Amino acid sequence: MTHKKIFFYIKSNYRERQWDTVEAIKNECEALVPKNQHRITSVSISKGYKKPLSKIKTFIASKLPLINFKILPPEHKEADLVYMWGAIPLNSKKPFIIEFDNPFVSTFYNYSAVTKYKKILSKFYDKAYKLTFMSETAKNHFLSEFGKAYEHKCFVNYPFAKRNYTNRKSNKEEMRFIFAGFDFKGKGGYELLEAFQRVKNERIRLYVFSYVPEEIKDKIKDERIIISEPIPRKKLLDILPSMDVFVLPTFYESFGVVLLEALSSGCGLIATNVYAIPEMIRNNKNGVLLKHPFLKPEDLNGFEVINNVKYRGNDFINRFILEEFFFYSLYMQLKEAIERAIDEYEDWQKESIALYEEKFSEELWLDNFRSIIE
Repeated sequence: MTHKKIFFYIKSNYRERQWDTVEAIKNECEALVPKNQHRITSVSISKGYKKPLSKIKTFIASKLPLINFKILPPEHKEADLVYMWGAIPLNSKKPFIIEFDNPFVSTFYNYSAVTKYKKILSKFYDKAYKLTFMSETAKNHFLSEFGKAYEHKCFVNYPFAKRNYTNRKSNKEEMRFIFAGFDFKGKGGYELLEAFQRVKNERIRLYVFSYVPEEIKDKIKDERIIISEPIPRKKLLDILPSMDVFVLPTFYESFGVVLLEALSSGCGLIATNVYAIPEMIRNNKNGVLLKHPFLKPEDLNGFEVINNVKYRGNDFINRFILEEFFFYSLYMQLKEAIERAIDEYEDWQKESIALYEEKFSEELWLDNFRSIIE
């Protein structure tokens, strides 16, 4: 056990998974955070992104090749180690760790900026104490971009996920599918609704937590589909153990933390094979991996990956996910996967629980984090 003081550069608008890290490690070290920063819900964060100032910042970051430098507050000087999410500390002499969800995070997910500033970025990565990654995919992608010379300081630690399957509640009257995501169109919501309505089974239900356009809601006459707006993460975690299969037919993702939370809740999974998602789904074991309808795998450090993150999220949506597009191949895969789930979901759930214990458990996460900060 370490008694180090670790300064986590985190802000209120950072993702809840990042606040989970600070919370989960507090018994292993003294966790320091910037003053006046506190956790807020992911729903609040998503609404904040829609504010004019946030939109302007996002637009600038998408158009200008910038490096994500941060000026650390004075309290970081009390720490033995600094932990950054994607950003590079400018004013610190402390050893620092950078965590990546993909190699482009340090340039605000701007691929052209990585190409432009690769030598500058490499100098900071050389100085870093360690580099950590949310997935094996992100690590392999980083090594393919920056070279295998960094391999000795690269570590994978999946996001922290509580053991939620112990709260499972069986329901024999209905079989429950769930979809949760802010971007309904970009997460494959249209194709999912169409596929679900085509499956003839009175026992199944689909619970949707998303911003579904009113014109889409008006067209749905299927009483088996229950649509609500997004709910806070805590409520979602309370609901997941009563769900049977989580469905995320997304076109774009770097990890998909909600899938990990569904897995840790003992749900079967149906999701697209983008970026790191195949690390959570063993196809035909704990669910079904859907083939991306138009992206093909690329070689990243010797591994085949659907590399959607070479595009920034907004650029990807604007380029590919136009309002009039309906991806028939994805719809067909979803219909088949839903029909399979009706017969196989209980086996999928057992496999998800086994996979959680093997690869994502709280204890494994803590052991990995200890090795990173030691």
